[in-house]
Amino acid sequence: MRSLFDYILWAVAFVFFIIGIDQSVKGFQSYWAFMISLSALFALNLRKSQQKPENEKPTREQKTETFVNNAQKKDKSKKEITPAKKRKRS
Repeated sequence: MRSLFDYILWAVAFVFFIIGIDQSVKGFQSYWAFMISLSALFALNLRKSQQKPENEKPTREQKTETFVNNAQKKDKSKKEITPAKKRKRS
């Protein structure tokens, strides 16, 4: 769930990007506006990466580890089967 601060960061990024485009079309220096816009997007990305999702899907490593653990449990539960004796052919 996004907070109010996240929406504000989106708005700042959008507004300063539009200001940067307007300034560059008019021939003025617009570097500062694009940098503010990018800084807001980086801050938003950082906040998003620090938040842990509620419905987190397991990673590939976690799936592999679960599979290996289940396979080891099955191997332990199996009884050892001795190979059948070879028949003598006559």
